Amino acid sequence: MWLSPELEFISNVLNLSLKPDHAHSEGKISPVKNINWDRFIPLVNHHRVGGLLFYWIRNLKLGNTVPPHVYKKLKDIYESYSNVWENHGQVLKKILVGCHEREMDVILLKGAQLAQSNYPERPLRPIEDIDLLVRQSDRSKVIKFMLEMGFNLYETNQTCDKFFIRTISERGREKRDKPIFIEVHSNLQTPIRLDRSFSIDVQDCWNLGQEKTVAGLPVLQLCPMDNLIYLCAHLSHHHFSRLIWIYDVALHIQQCKGEIDWEKLEDMGATMRIKGLLYHSMSLCREFFQIPTSEETLQDFAPSWWRREMVHFLIGKNLCFPERYRIGHFSQSLIKPLLIDNWMDAIMWFLFPTKEWLKKQYSLRSNHEVYPYYCLHPILYLTKAIRNAKK
Repeated sequence: MWLSPELEFISNVLNLSLKPDHAHSEGKISPVKNINWDRFIPLVNHHRVGGLLFYWIRNLKLGNTVPPHVYKKLKDIYESYSNVWENHGQVLKKILVGCHEREMDVILLKGAQLAQSNYPERPLRPIEDIDLLVRQSDRSKVIKFMLEMGFNLYETNQTCDKFFIRTISERGREKRDKPIFIEVHSNLQTPIRLDRSFSIDVQDCWNLGQEKTVAGLPVLQLCPMDNLIYLCAHLSHHHFSRLIWIYDVALHIQQCKGEIDWEKLEDMGATMRIKGLLYHSMSLCREFFQIPTSEETLQDFAPSWWRREMVHFLIGKNLCFPERYRIGHFSQSLIKPLLIDNWMDAIMWFLFPTKEWLKKQYSLRSNHEVYPYYCLHPILYLTKAIRNAKK
């Protein structure tokens, strides 16, 4: 993949941060010429790696590789992420205390979990919201206690309830911060889609969950295998468009490589029909960060040559030129269809979903009401998808 000079520099620094001997490589980084420093910071902001870059440039004594004004901007980004985490950390602790007092289990997901367990410091993994998984049987209790604690219910669907809370902070003077959003998931099953990705039994996540301590309280996190799949699914859901999400997967593989059963992962990828998204996620980890993965697994996951090269080309456009929104939107609309493992299977699933799904999706009460929706569903679904794409 061709990388712009700016993205190549970012990749070099982050690649160095993942090497086990990085402490002995101070001041060593491959020189990159023709960097446009005016374009550099907007690119860093898009990929959400400003705090991470500052941390490693400082710790690896690479300050002489960037102009002073760029180093200062990276430091400002790091401090802004620290302020965000200060507020999010307080809200997260409040939720965990409430769940613990009510004897409800919680699994931390994505950024909230990674920042606590994988990154050297929480601000290095910026977050926009807090994602939690609770048991389906606890869902109504969670909604009740979240409302009692002052959270506002923003949105709800079959698998997730989204809350927000406004916080007041004093930094020199009193001001109102942006709302903090909390997504409380009761399932990881995605709605019906052509790729059918992430069709798993959520009970397995609870059975295999690993206990950790956050803010002095016991919480759970997904087992390494489930977390790897979840992070790859999240990366592909966002069209492989941000380096921080690729770094998430790379860091997870590096830290949990002894706990990942590659043969089992091959079986899970085939069963869940997500071989394409796993292939491209792990290929990006190799390309950007030289993270070792099983060669046999990659070969097993690899799609046909033309699909592989097309997706690779489109991902490169998304990563290197995120400011070209029109081109980016077009390329993103192509990536997901190209990730589908089996088109015939996907189309049949789309045209003939289960009765149970139709009942939940359209709030139907009896089986007799379901049958007309086998004709209406494709039209309704595609209309909604087009509207979402225009937003």
